[in-house]
Amino acid sequence: MLKSPIHELALFFDMEWVPDAAGAKQLFDLDDDTTEIDAMQRLWEHSTAYDAEKNPRPFLKYMFSRVVSIAFLSRKTFLTGTTNGSSSFH
Repeated sequence: MLKSPIHELALFFDMEWVPDAAGAKQLFDLDDDTTEIDAMQRLWEHSTAYDAEKNPRPFLKYMFSRVVSIAFLSRKTFLTGTTNGSSSFH
């Protein structure tokens, strides 16, 4: 038995973010030939949470990141009655 009712409609979404290497190049005035990983490293080092040994890749604020993936899922339940008085979900 469920502790709470099943909502008829449930919506889920997820977004994946990565450090914005192009933005880092502009922010720190890096050369155009700077590699993406070097630009990202500069962002991590700029973070107040950066620690070379304990936290070498801290979570960055969203303004220093770019979206690389957006996923969406919806689920809808349908309640149908049966002849014996019970109900079932589809």
